[in-house]
Amino acid sequence: DMSFEVDTINVDLSQTIELLKSINIGESPQAPVLLADQCRTTMDKAYITWQPDDKGHEYEIHYKTGTIQMVAYVKDNSFTARCLRPGTKYKFEVKSRNKNGTSPEASIELVTEVPLAAPVILDNKCCTTTEDAYIEWHTDDKAKGYEVRYTLDTVQMAATVYDHSFTAKHLSPGTKYTFEIKSKYEIGSSATSSIDLVTLTPFLFSLDPSRVDTGSVKFSEGKRCAHIHDHSPEAQTFLGNRPIVSGRRYWEICVDSTSYSVGVAYGNMPRGKDIRESTMSWALDRDGVSYSVQHNNKVLFEILSDMNPSKIGILVDHGLGQLSFYNADTRTLIYTHWMSKKCFAQPVYPAFTLWDGSLKVHYYAQ
Repeated sequence: DMSFEVDTINVDLSQTIELLKSINIGESPQAPVLLADQCRTTMDKAYITWQPDDKGHEYEIHYKTGTIQMVAYVKDNSFTARCLRPGTKYKFEVKSRNKNGTSPEASIELVTEVPLAAPVILDNKCCTTTEDAYIEWHTDDKAKGYEVRYTLDTVQMAATVYDHSFTAKHLSPGTKYTFEIKSKYEIGSSATSSIDLVTLTPFLFSLDPSRVDTGSVKFSEGKRCAHIHDHSPEAQTFLGNRPIVSGRRYWEICVDSTSYSVGVAYGNMPRGKDIRESTMSWALDRDGVSYSVQHNNKVLFEILSDMNPSKIGILVDHGLGQLSFYNADTRTLIYTHWMSKKCFAQPVYPAFTLWDGSLKVHYYAQ
């Protein structure tokens, strides 16, 4: 048998322990403390903030847009996510990071704001001429203004207006235009309303002198202008030289008078008959400040107004039996008459009765 004797060795590690304590090894950061009461959203943005962490060198944010996982790194203690969908819930996860590691996540769910209601377009107030389009919508007292967009040729047009209507000018005849309107508020813009409007195709005609006393009326400018002589004993009635047999037709009449009637008539209306008084004609009549629509000596509509339009617009839809009169200076509707049988029984002609002054068929470039 062999036996050994081992001496006990005592080692003093106190100095080593103190040395290790004096070395700052470092700690991983804690999960960020989100400040939920300060987080907020708009329709397309979300703002997230948290308490700053002295041990974190940066922050890592995770969220999803659709099916795409988004990751962002920031040094500050806040983050703004952009290009989000309105009315959508998003979950944001935030972690602190330093050289020693990454903290557990802190998360918050935020819902982007629902778009504000789109403007309500007043379809019955919207109208076109051959080169203009007028759009009107319900006013919103909270809106700071409105944005109107449309395409002119290949150019995207945008206008900011502060009234609840807009007139687009210098359009092409017989062309469809789409108008988009948004309300603008301090917190952003509303959803979009849109309307399609078609500019009218010009109806070109001249005046027919065969139905009037040429001693009382002077025709000029290719029979597009008629002037009543001062000595004329009575009103003169005349028609255009082209009938409307179908479709929609629009024309404008420049008037230099306060006593006139303009409208449409069947071609077999008696010669010299006042177009207010015949069963075969329909007329907008002006007598000073009185405006009325008349047929067969009956007043269908009447107003007193100080408007003094230099041009009257007339729209005929032969198939629908529609006859509309416009103040062409302001692009506003005066009155629309609908035939009781929903259509005109015969082709109709532009018709005029003039007591004094002159009128002229207004042409547009085609």
